[in-house]
Amino acid sequence: MEEIFLKYGVPYKIIGGVKFYSRKEIKDILAFLRMIANFKDQVAVERIINVPPRGITPVSWQKIADLWAEFAGDLEQLKEKIEDLDNLHSRAKKSVLRFLELLKILKEAGEKLNILELIDFVLQATKYKDYILDGTIE
Repeated sequence: MEEIFLKYGVPYKIIGGVKFYSRKEIKDILAFLRMIANFKDQVAVERIINVPPRGITPVSWQKIADLWAEFAGDLEQLKEKIEDLDNLHSRAKKSVLRFLELLKILKEAGEKLNILELIDFVLQATKYKDYILDGTIE
């Protein structure tokens, strides 16, 4: 219903909940989809680089952000540049390289699957569903 209200400009109020597109999990999945479409989407990568947690801290991200902006169009070249970084802790480097491999897999899936299949694939490949359904109330 919210989607229809938005489409037709009908004012509405949600009581006791959060608007659909304001939910963290919706923003996260949309960020994954944006990354599949465009690896250079800096806002999307900053949102999901450590979601679910991968051990990539904000400090680690700052060390690779400029490289990402410059080389994200070519994941292999970006991978080489990150491997050559001396100022990035080896554990963080491994996590970033695994993240790049994940993006490569997601991109390949995005070329073959329809959007619903792709969303399911993203949830599975990223283990996002397990992350969300962790047994906590949230």
